[in-house]
Amino acid sequence: MALVKIYTESDDIELVPETAKVIKLVAAAALNCPEVPTKPSQVETIICHGLDLIGIDYIMEVIACERPNMQSIGDAIIAGLNEVYPDKLFSVYFNLINEAGMAATPRPTVIDAPITMKQAMDKSVKIVASGISSRKKEKARIKTLVKSMTNNK
Repeated sequence: MALVKIYTESDDIELVPETAKVIKLVAAAALNCPEVPTKPSQVETIICHGLDLIGIDYIMEVIACERPNMQSIGDAIIAGLNEVYPDKLFSVYFNLINEAGMAATPRPTVIDAPITMKQAMDKSVKIVASGISSRKKEKARIKTLVKSMTNNK
């Protein structure tokens, strides 16, 4: 189980859910290791509005149990996100907790498995492409609506 707090100053609210899904997939792939197997369904995300993020687009605070090679995990998260969003700047840091310090209300089991970074990238590309397609359709719908409104005057 892990929690990723995503801090951003972005005012582009329609991109935030898409970016959070990508961050979740990339973080799950990077955090997965034999000692602490991690599935995407075990990574939760929270978006927080950053007030003074100097020269960075997204800061991620990963709250999780310690795993081997934490620096490599952080580097893998950044590298994965840079593949999907090469024009954005990311930072990641860890807030490590003991497993004994975690508790949650039991929830329905989600059937999924840990994913590799390649699988995370493949899924992320689809999420971004779907988001772009949806935004284009919405812009076209608004343009048509505005045109019909101005033709009715």
